[in-house]
Amino acid sequence: MKRAALLFVLVLFAFYLPAQETRKETLSRQEMRKKKKEEKEVKLQKQFMVVYRALLDSSFVLEADFLENKDGLRLGVRSVLNFIAVDSSVAAVQVGLDHRLGFNGSGGFTDKGKITRYKLSRNDKNKTCLLTMAMRGSVSAHLDLYFTVSAYGTATAVLSGGPFGQRFTFDGRIVPLKESNVFEGLSP
Repeated sequence: MKRAALLFVLVLFAFYLPAQETRKETLSRQEMRKKKKEEKEVKLQKQFMVVYRALLDSSFVLEADFLENKDGLRLGVRSVLNFIAVDSSVAAVQVGLDHRLGFNGSGGFTDKGKITRYKLSRNDKNKTCLLTMAMRGSVSAHLDLYFTVSAYGTATAVLSGGPFGQRFTFDGRIVPLKESNVFEGLSP
């Protein structure tokens, strides 16, 4: 009888220990999740500040991965040839194709000119930036650009105006000017 009672106690104890460890493990998992979430938030805030600083300093390039025209035709493009570059008070807008030769040497057009309006606002809650910019280019008399930028640096810019009333949407990412390696074609 003593053996049976001892065996019963040992079996209960054996089931009780893993239950306690599971409870401790669950708490540690919750703590780990909370810690990972906090680390992710800190990393996102740092990325947001890098992007915001580049926009604030007027020193960035939107390297486009996709271009969309006013009719909704969306094309995947090379970011080296399709971009909007901003350097202080000068901006360059370029659309180019690999397999064609154009006026700018990169199969498209390049317009470079002086920035006439630059207004930046940020939303700290959603970690987004909005930039409204106007430029007077060498080809076009006036271009309006509207940027929407996320904390991760992904951006959409709508370009409107120009001699033919063009409207293009550039989808890509914001890169600090120093880190960009785009090829700027010839501008008139």
